[in-house]
Amino acid sequence: MKKFALISLMVLCITGITLAINLKDIRKDSQNKNRASINGMVTDLKTGEALAGVSVSIEGTDIKVYTDFDGNFEFKNLESGTYNIICSYISYKKSLIENIKINSCQNKIIETKLQPSK
Repeated sequence: MKKFALISLMVLCITGITLAINLKDIRKDSQNKNRASINGMVTDLKTGEALAGVSVSIEGTDIKVYTDFDGNFEFKNLESGTYNIICSYISYKKSLIENIKINSCQNKIIETKLQPSK
């Protein structure tokens, strides 16, 4: 009888922990649904060729991503607000895109053309 009670108690504890974890994930997902994102593409100004590996960061934060092989980047789960985006790449001039305004649930798309430094 003691074994049955102990096993039942363990099952209840594991079930409770699992439910708590699942509820936390559900809350997190619902919060992220109200967040905005900024997507974009970085290309060469002269040739129009997509640039892979460009550092794209949000000014004043530690948030940084790099463009993929097609020159695309994405910032997800951003709060509503106004952002400045900095793009930098070796042998190109830095680019600053200012005052990108986004609201909750909004997906802002921007395109940037980098100018070769020489």
